[in-house]
Amino acid sequence: QLHSVLEPLASYNLVPRSMLQRLKPAAGDSNHHHRPHQLLQLHVEGMKCEGCAGHLRATLMHLPGVANCTVDFASKLVNVSLQAGQLRAAQVLDAIASVDDSYVATVLDGMQAEEAAPSKST
Repeated sequence: QLHSVLEPLASYNLVPRSMLQRLKPAAGDSNHHHRPHQLLQLHVEGMKCEGCAGHLRATLMHLPGVANCTVDFASKLVNVSLQAGQLRAAQVLDAIASVDDSYVATVLDGMQAEEAAPSKST
């Protein structure tokens, strides 16, 4: 987006064209930021402090396919913005369980129940 804003300025020599070249998206990257996102809303019991919430958020943000994540300790609500087709709800639930086995996550909105069932290890 910045490239499209600066392009008219370059035509008036207010911004060097070399700067535009550096900002130009790489080939094949043009739709990277325009992928649709799906919001997954969860209720997570078991967090004992703000630090727990911060650690959970950091863990979820490191999952490939997570565009954004908020964790509200007071309400126990977790909102995860997923890039469409990149991550299943079950993988998010597994990641939550891996942070602390006392965490109990319930999907409130955003995914079908069968998609949200955590995977079972054999």
